[in-house]
Amino acid sequence: MEVTVSRGARTVRRFRARSRAAGRTIKLRLPGRGRPRGAYRVRITARPVGAPAPDGPPHRAPALTARAGSGTFLARPQERCLTPILRGVHALQEVEGVAESALGDADAARLPGESAPAPWATVLDAVVWFHRAASGAAERLPAALQRRRRLPVTVGALIRYRETPVGPYHEVLASPVVLAGTRGPEAVVPFIAVDSLPSVRGGRENWALPKTLARFEWPESARGCFELDAEGAGWSVHATVRPRARRLPFAARTRNRQVTPAGQEVIFDSAWRGRARVAWVELETRGPTLPGWLRAGRWPALALEGASVRVGAARPG
Repeated sequence: MEVTVSRGARTVRRFRARSRAAGRTIKLRLPGRGRPRGAYRVRITARPVGAPAPDGPPHRAPALTARAGSGTFLARPQERCLTPILRGVHALQEVEGVAESALGDADAARLPGESAPAPWATVLDAVVWFHRAASGAAERLPAALQRRRRLPVTVGALIRYRETPVGPYHEVLASPVVLAGTRGPEAVVPFIAVDSLPSVRGGRENWALPKTLARFEWPESARGCFELDAEGAGWSVHATVRPRARRLPFAARTRNRQVTPAGQEVIFDSAWRGRARVAWVELETRGPTLPGWLRAGRWPALALEGASVRVGAARPG
């Protein structure tokens, strides 16, 4: 077997070919310290010991993606080929995001065969807050976008979708900074979680949004001060929302920029219309990365109720 680790077109490390016994787990270590952030591809090539050289190329397991700093790659040889023990049972797992947005193998295996194509027409309730970006927040963007001009503003949201093409569900998302696009601000979402498998597939497939699964608590009647919770594997977001009584007309058009697993940048627009209340949010976060950029504190916000939002199809950006 031979293992090659690459980043883009550059080979980072090649583990030389060796014979390995079947049925054993093999650990190969690649130190992450000092390596640039981004997606690293792992290529495993194997041929049964003693087998005659094939007419074509040796068996190659599908390329898999790892992150800088993950440190260990595992593989188990079998009698006729090599089966990788790595994240990557589904191609949609390769959408780039922060650690909290990782989609585990078990959840990826449960994804439906298809989801509703874009555009999506939705009706939702939402709390959207803003705060000054923390130092280093831009490092949480996909590697291809980290050097773009940007505005030092972090945007977060907790959303309850009443109506969507895949049914009702809840969502939490955040953009570490806002890019200064040629036609206006552009959000980039490396953290997003929902409680709907069809939404996970739709988000990753339609818009390169790294959706994962989470549990949510949302009161039936959000009157006066209310609390919202989202919790996933090793992370959580808690918001205490204090809205004012007066409702105001609200309309906006927003733009997102994401990066597909193939490295292509895509953009999509969303049109918002409804009524909103000015609010304050007291935020608490927990997780591997969230506390460092989705900051705890008291932040200005908007509370939307029954807003109509149309999320357009992604296009090359």
